Amino acid sequence: MPYVDETYSVCRPGTYYSVNEGDIIVTLPSIVKSKGISITMPPLSIINHKCETKIDTLSWIDGIEVSNKHKVNLHTEDQVNILLANIIVESPNIHSAYTLKWLLDGKMVNISRKETKNRKLVSILRNDENVLVGIDKERKSVELFVDNVLFKAFAYSLFYYVPLVII
Repeated sequence: MPYVDETYSVCRPGTYYSVNEGDIIVTLPSIVKSKGISITMPPLSIINHKCETKIDTLSWIDGIEVSNKHKVNLHTEDQVNILLANIIVESPNIHSAYTLKWLLDGKMVNISRKETKNRKLVSILRNDENVLVGIDKERKSVELFVDNVLFKAFAYSLFYYVPLVII
């Protein structure tokens, strides 16, 4: 749970186009001041030095910093473009999952049809027929089957809830 200061700025979900090492992914609603006004940042907001909304004061954020220690595997094999509907959140304590569901339910996304049945994945998000995001406990990694920047931010946010990194 990092601190941020006046050198940082915030991007709300849907207003950024990449997730980079050093970015902070907000995992629980957090309040910061910008231009003297308190604003609430929803889960999946990104804090970095490049966003437009500047932060005025030192703040503590419920979030996680993107690092190369966090292993996220994006599967791009055999992709198809589908209408994402009926997203099922299989881990109800992961708040950022509900933000993602609200933002992307009913949208078109590219999804990998890679076979996942032979792997021991703990499904975190799925729709009626596909695992969208899962955790591979043996590899200590998050497996991502949707090629979308918000899903990528969500994948990194899982490390806040499930510490898979061994130091």
